[in-house]
Amino acid sequence: MPRAVPSGLLSKLESETFEGAVLVLVERKDGLRLGFTDSDRALALSGDVYEPSDGLRVSRIGQTAGTGVDNMDVFGAVSSARITAADLTAGLWDSAQVTVRLVDRTDTGLGAVVLLRGRLGEVSAGSGEFRAEVRSLSHLLKQQVGDLTSPTCRCRRLGDPQCKFDLDSATLVGPLGRSTRVLASGSGRTLTFSSDPAPSGFYKFGVVRFVTGSNAGIEREVKAHSLSSGNAVVELRQAFPFEATPGESAVLEAGCDRLSATCRDKFGNAANFHGEPRLPGNDKTIKRGRPPA
Repeated sequence: MPRAVPSGLLSKLESETFEGAVLVLVERKDGLRLGFTDSDRALALSGDVYEPSDGLRVSRIGQTAGTGVDNMDVFGAVSSARITAADLTAGLWDSAQVTVRLVDRTDTGLGAVVLLRGRLGEVSAGSGEFRAEVRSLSHLLKQQVGDLTSPTCRCRRLGDPQCKFDLDSATLVGPLGRSTRVLASGSGRTLTFSSDPAPSGFYKFGVVRFVTGSNAGIEREVKAHSLSSGNAVVELRQAFPFEATPGESAVLEAGCDRLSATCRDKFGNAANFHGEPRLPGNDKTIKRGRPPA
């Protein structure tokens, strides 16, 4: 589909006096809107201010016909006060909405042409520079829509709208499904939380989410959970981005292995189990009968 180009900008594009500037508008998942440009001065468009970013570079936009995914890379120095290495490490920029436009830097009132709309892929930072891949909205067409049969539960997460389990009010083998605990010690992927009555394995496949400290608002999945002198020892699949300090508070949520027996016995939520454990698999449907004796 051809791009819509305002008539004033089109005339400038066809002239010999066009001075192009790329505008990158990022809308983070926390609602913050940030604008950047490769121009040497700040530019304004539709109420948004685009800050000149030292070293901002935009790669060639790779475009394909049909349902192929358009993409580009954005590079830049971590020099803006609005871009911090801590936010990059914490993942606040991941999956942010991005709109890339082209304007005439001498007169943004002529309008803009949209080069790409999409979302940021994984954002990484190192040696004072960040790199982010922008994927166009067409990548959503490649995602699965609807459910497929499976022997295990297809709910995305324990307590979500499909699961319907109430982590705050339900009682599971004594403790609540979600509880706040104080960090006693920990480093790397192993953390110890004080005085927890939950039995060993209770938080396996669950999550730990800090509510205080540098990791506040960030969560990680629990790989293993055990007890040590009444304290909860959890091993994480991925370490938190910042070193946790004893005394910080975190929320621990019960884990689910997505098996029907666990849904029935641990959570009493079998009515909302989204799986077909008794449905024959491909090995059964293609199995040949025995030859006659």
